[in-house]
Amino acid sequence: MSREYDLKIAELKKQIEELEVQKHAEIKKLEGITAFNEAISEITEKYGISEYELLLSRQDVIFSWLKDMGKQASPAHIFDKLHELFSKHTLKVGKPRKISNGKTAGDKEVKKTAGSKLPTGRYKNPHTGEIIEKIKRAPKQLEHWLEEHGEDIVAAWRY
Repeated sequence: MSREYDLKIAELKKQIEELEVQKHAEIKKLEGITAFNEAISEITEKYGISEYELLLSRQDVIFSWLKDMGKQASPAHIFDKLHELFSKHTLKVGKPRKISNGKTAGDKEVKKTAGSKLPTGRYKNPHTGEIIEKIKRAPKQLEHWLEEHGEDIVAAWRY
């Protein structure tokens, strides 16, 4: 009988050790997240970049992550929220969902871009790598980008 207790105690000690390792790994992750947030703040201040512009620079990675999340049998609730947010700006993951007034998410953005006044210059689509130069009037492809992504996003593609 005493032997059985000793075995159980040894097993529980092993589980405790494993939990301690997991706990330290989680603490390390939290420290990393804190350090990351501090580094982002420093970068945005040092280079005068908004967090929005920083996210735009990472939109391909974010898009890929969302696309993979959307393929899951039952995507996380956060996917729905992020999909709704990004579909209004740049990401087109699947069909746009209908909202209460019968319009699709992102309709407001399209209305804002109609008759847009982008400055002349060169614009590079980060999704396709295609470069378009606007001299006086926006070429049809640039107008298409404006309708699809919105004026704020396309304006950020100017270089």
